[in-house]
Amino acid sequence: MISKKDFKRFSDKYDDAFDDIVVAMDSLIDKKITMPLNELNSYYDSDIMVECIVSEYELDGHMVSLKYLDPLENNYPSVSFVGIDEVAKVGEW
Repeated sequence: MISKKDFKRFSDKYDDAFDDIVVAMDSLIDKKITMPLNELNSYYDSDIMVECIVSEYELDGHMVSLKYLDPLENNYPSVSFVGIDEVAKVGEW
């Protein structure tokens, strides 16, 4: 059994950590990152690097929405959803 004091301390630390994650994710919005096209669209087997803009995120689903111009589709605007961990590897935030 956990004491009320320990639970309160844990709860406060959890809330602080969650707030830090939200601040970090908010700082990603509208940032430009470069990713390989084959990670954005599984139909392509190309290592062409594409500049993407982070448009939104979803903490519950651990997903980030990236907007980019698809070079193999006449620069048609496209949207791709990738895991937060994929953006964390490439993004400088």
